[in-house]
Amino acid sequence: DGFSLDLSYITSTCIAMSQPVMTPDAYFANRINELRRFFTTKYPGRYFIFNLSPDLAYDDEFFGGRVEKIPVQNHSPPTMHQLVGFVEHAARHLERDPDGC
Repeated sequence: DGFSLDLSYITSTCIAMSQPVMTPDAYFANRINELRRFFTTKYPGRYFIFNLSPDLAYDDEFFGGRVEKIPVQNHSPPTMHQLVGFVEHAARHLERDPDGC
């Protein structure tokens, strides 16, 4: 399909991926332009991204505003508040589009 990305399908509607980066020389992360092309090609208007990195910031509009920031500390589990917020937001997204990703 022409994509070279570090991601895994957890379910048919849930993808885990490494963080997007702007620099072309990043070996451990996904290039942000390639991620946008992937999501707009495979899931136009139906995707939502949860940015769990406390350090990485990028413009949400790069993904059409479909980004929620939940800054989980590196090498630590999310707080209960973060976990509940994630579940509630994901549930709302899937209620709007049960086949959405």
